[in-house]
Amino acid sequence: MHAVEDMDREAAEELRILLADISGFWYRPGDTGPICAALARHRHLAEQRLLQQMNNAARVARDQPRAAEPRRLVVPTAPSAQRPVHAVG
Repeated sequence: MHAVEDMDREAAEELRILLADISGFWYRPGDTGPICAALARHRHLAEQRLLQQMNNAARVARDQPRAAEPRRLVVPTAPSAQRPVHAVG
């Protein structure tokens, strides 16, 4: 069984509030009933899928060949065709 955490109990309480009129059950403090267990399982599986996707993305990024840094073309500047400006004074 997956560990039921407070977040699972809170989600179950919200679900029960929405379903209270038609289902007839209500939240009990410390609940580990079937709805809490189902929510805990769903959360656990979603966390596993997320971690797996993150690991796969990191592996793909790590395994991709890195593009060589683009070479910079250095063009020597030609001496200015203008004469130097002298201060008048």
